[in-house]
Amino acid sequence: MIGKLMQNDSFAATFGYCFGKAGAKIVGGNVALLAERSEMTPAQARELIGETAQIYNLSRSQNYKVERPVCHIALSLPYEDNLSDEQWSDLGDRYLAGMILSSREPAILDEPLRLKAAIDQFVEDELPQYQYAIVQHTDQKHRHAHIVLSRINLESGKAVQTWRERYRSQKVLRLLESEYGLRRQPNSWEAGRKEQSKNQVLKQQATGIVSTQVQLQQILDNLTSDCPSMPELLERLQKQGVTVRLDFTRTGKPKGISYAKDGVAIAGNKLGNRYSFNGLQRQLGVVYTPEQNEQIQAVLRLTPEQRKQVEAIAPAMARFLKVSKNSTFVFKNYTLNQKKNEISFFESRTQKVIAKVAWLKDTKRWQAIENNFTPELWERWKQIEAQLLQAQAVNQGKDGGRR
Repeated sequence: MIGKLMQNDSFAATFGYCFGKAGAKIVGGNVALLAERSEMTPAQARELIGETAQIYNLSRSQNYKVERPVCHIALSLPYEDNLSDEQWSDLGDRYLAGMILSSREPAILDEPLRLKAAIDQFVEDELPQYQYAIVQHTDQKHRHAHIVLSRINLESGKAVQTWRERYRSQKVLRLLESEYGLRRQPNSWEAGRKEQSKNQVLKQQATGIVSTQVQLQQILDNLTSDCPSMPELLERLQKQGVTVRLDFTRTGKPKGISYAKDGVAIAGNKLGNRYSFNGLQRQLGVVYTPEQNEQIQAVLRLTPEQRKQVEAIAPAMARFLKVSKNSTFVFKNYTLNQKKNEISFFESRTQKVIAKVAWLKDTKRWQAIENNFTPELWERWKQIEAQLLQAQAVNQGKDGGRR
């Protein structure tokens, strides 16, 4: 069984998608009665979706600080396997129990017998404190079901943690496959990974030195466990001493990726399909959108030290613009300018960009895009920063005196 997990902030849209499809059937959960989409008119289906979304809002009202309270899970069976409606309902209950339990105590995943007993108890005692629906789909050859869960506990108001959820999901699914007699699917860390050659194995046994191939595979597996964005993954790899080369098409679309460590470079597909550019997304859950291309190129172009230098002054640049109450701030021969989520610092006469940063909404941090600081320009920036801070302090003192 394969599981795919997503989070968002709309119960209506998520449940509407799950139940709105032809052949959809509610087979479990506690936010809606059992129902089949094919037996309802469009108006009746819309009414059910609206009422169910309102019910989900009971848990949402317990903690409005949770930005993405909706957990949308898709569970897919191999073509040869099948489950009855009742089995889907039971399996969905047990899956949620295993995920919530392991979010609190990850070590329980390594003790199948204890995990099984804990799931039994959790389904009876605690699962009713969470709102969820299990919807089976029959629109594809392989049977699959969707679970729409509110991450917020009705009683405590606390949200289920999503830390390493993709890893935890696979461990829970392996247990459930055994319980329900389903065909075992390989874990992501077992599939799409090229094995060592015989000579590599013999060399490691003789020297105790792990091959660069295995080192890179292990690093990539560890760094992708929380499904980072592509720019975040590239930054993490650099911090681990891994140099990344990414090729682009004429239209600017990434197409091929390779990794180098200790002077040894290996193409992604030579490590295994999961480590190619597409494999990182499909098998390891790395998030990529074309809008990230500028960030990706910036990460590849700048060293970690260069990024750190520019990102360290980003809050000051944003603060000066905020105080000026303008999107452009000119100071002698230099200009600060903000366009949407990007801030640039450049020479006013030549328009040459010295530094540029972008605000990443998902991770709530600044990311460096350009760094053309020379030692002289860096010293000049520090002087400008000091003068601006001094001027702001004087102005604040005058304002205080007026009051």
